Order: sequence, then structure tokens, then C-alpha cells
Amino acid sequence: MKYLVVIALPLDLSSRLAKIQRLYRSPRWNIALPPHITLLPPAKLRSSKKELITTLAKIAGQFSSFEIEIVGVGKFKNRGNAIFAKIGESPKLSELHQCLSNQIKNHLEFKNQRHFRPHITLSSQLQRNEAKEKFDVIKKLVPKAKFLCEKITLFSKSDSARKYQKVAEFAFK
Repeated sequence: MKYLVVIALPLDLSSRLAKIQRLYRSPRWNIALPPHITLLPPAKLRSSKKELITTLAKIAGQFSSFEIEIVGVGKFKNRGNAIFAKIGESPKLSELHQCLSNQIKNHLEFKNQRHFRPHITLSSQLQRNEAKEKFDVIKKLVPKAKFLCEKITLFSKSDSARKYQKVAEFAFK
């Protein structure tokens, strides 16, 4: 079983971006979650699920709601030629990620901790020529938007499942 922690998007924004994901996905990309911002990548559980949930609730209780802004579109060239919605600089988002990273390592076993670059994946696992074609089209479709981040969400997936299931949401104070 793998777990990950994300910021889920408001329903209207999620629906708009999910439409883009479906239209411009690669046949090689399994869309396992609705559009989201990954705070902690998929990892195996080290402790108990109950301890993980207790810790996440405690962390969420330390934060107040804050604004997140989509500021454009970008791409990762060396990671499956992914196209994503860029997230604007946010000290609160960075602080939340840092707090989670520090306090969750006793509960989740991370293989590769990459530099935190908040984004919303819109298309992935693309061939280089596909990425070039789709980038210009997707860039025109992604709205500049702001939304209030009021909670974090824990998802899990068994090794044999294709999709993640919501385990719990943790509201900020």
C-alpha cells in the first residue's frame, strides 16, 4: 500500500483541469487522481495508518488557510515530458511542505525525495514530439486562477490498484 499527501483543488477548477488532462493525456499515463498539488509523493507506510492520520491531523491544526495561485504552464523535460500548471511562489505552501517532510518521515518511507516544485500535472509520459505539440495548446487552455487552500488530503493505493482512494481530509485551523 502506498500513501501520498496532496492539496485537492476546488471542484470547479478541478473539473476544468481534469478535462484538459483527459484531452491531452498520453496513452502511457495512468491518471490515478483528480488534478492536485502533491505535497508528499507516494510512499510505503513505516508506522501504522492510525499514527499517520494522527500526525497529519496535528500538522493541519498548525496551519491557517492560505491562497494558491496558478500562474501559467511549464514542462519537465527529463521526467516523462510532463506538462503542468505552474503554482506561484507561496511561503505558506513551502512552510507546509517543509513541516510535512520533517514530521512524516517516521511514518512514510520515501525512496527519492526531490526538490519541492509545486505544480498540477496536466499531461505526462509524452514522447518529445507529443510534448512540443501539446504544450502550446494546453498553455492557451489553462486559466490563471487563485483558490483558498483550507486542507490537505491523504490518499492510498494498493500495489495492484490503478487509482488512489481518499483516506481522509485534514482541515486547517
